[in-house]
Amino acid sequence: MTVIDKFFILFIDLIIMIFSILLVGIYSGLLDLSYLTNLVQGYSQGIEGIVVGVVLFLISVRVLQLFFRRKKVKQTVITTNQLGNINITLEAINDLVQDIVRKETSVKDVNSRIKVREDGVHIYLNLIVGIKSSIPELSERIQKLLKVKVTESTGVDISKVEIMIKEINKEARMRVE
Repeated sequence: MTVIDKFFILFIDLIIMIFSILLVGIYSGLLDLSYLTNLVQGYSQGIEGIVVGVVLFLISVRVLQLFFRRKKVKQTVITTNQLGNINITLEAINDLVQDIVRKETSVKDVNSRIKVREDGVHIYLNLIVGIKSSIPELSERIQKLLKVKVTESTGVDISKVEIMIKEINKEARMRVE
């Protein structure tokens, strides 16, 4: 949803709020209906009313479009075989990556992003690892493992695996009392 769409929704919401307050005021007797009719009749043949009406109509049409449009398909990676194309969402690849990385005993937590570039698919990992892990060995093992397993499972060429060690987590020590 764009900024203009959000503005339209806000504008329509404000108009509905004003009309609801007017309705409550009129039906509760707090507002005098004759005052409002005189106010509206003063502008009964002005161009301003037509412009406001057309603008409100166009905004309402746009708001209806927002509610009835189809959701975009998330970005996919396409592989081709003899029988046709295979579409794999980046979310599916991301889930696979996280499952593979979480099986590593030294990894305490993982966040990942997948991006499609001209030279292939790039995987970006943010890891929290245990204090006892050898970060260079762990990183190299994860990079190789992801390249092999993701390519094997999806047929997608993994060209880059970048790893950021976000935190080295101290393992909880048990206290004996």
